[in-house]
Amino acid sequence: MKRFCLGLVFLTALISSPATGFAEVEGVYLAISSGATFRDNADLAIDGVNAGTSSFNTGSNFGTAVGVQLDHHFRIETEISFRENNVNRVPGFDANVLSSAFLLNGFYDFDPVGPIRPFVGAGVGLGVVHVDSILGFDLDEDTTALAYQGTAGIQWEFRPQWTLSLAYRYLATTDVEFITPIGKLETEFNSHELAIGLRFLFKL
Repeated sequence: MKRFCLGLVFLTALISSPATGFAEVEGVYLAISSGATFRDNADLAIDGVNAGTSSFNTGSNFGTAVGVQLDHHFRIETEISFRENNVNRVPGFDANVLSSAFLLNGFYDFDPVGPIRPFVGAGVGLGVVHVDSILGFDLDEDTTALAYQGTAGIQWEFRPQWTLSLAYRYLATTDVEFITPIGKLETEFNSHELAIGLRFLFKL
């Protein structure tokens, strides 16, 4: 996982390098975000046999990113984000689900509408899902999967170099699997997220 994160940082630096010729770099930025996470219901299967559907309470998310402003419209960044949801209702299934995502994201910032700039983005990388208990068994197990996301929102540069944003994000992974005392559990992971973000641009 550490190698993966270092690889994302290296790729961001490579793309932002003038030698690559992608675009003129305006600056490097640091960003943080936090908000609410709403998990979709997830189908469960044990050894290929349907084991019900789980639903989740509203959870929270937090993320941090480092990126480059390539020009007036394009940004690229590496992001690490975390989220937590408790299982709300499923017979015999009690779990606290934690997840993290290590993503390479690209964004397009539209022209301003007054003081507000809409934006859209997408990302791909690695997702890690952690479950502390399953079907009454203490498990404490991690599993990894391909992660991807799409996002859209608005942003406001309220001071020079400082930007406040409000974003919707859909984040999902390929199906995840856990080995339990009664068989292999396969389930889905996807979420809808709202997040408020703060970004500071170090101009070059």
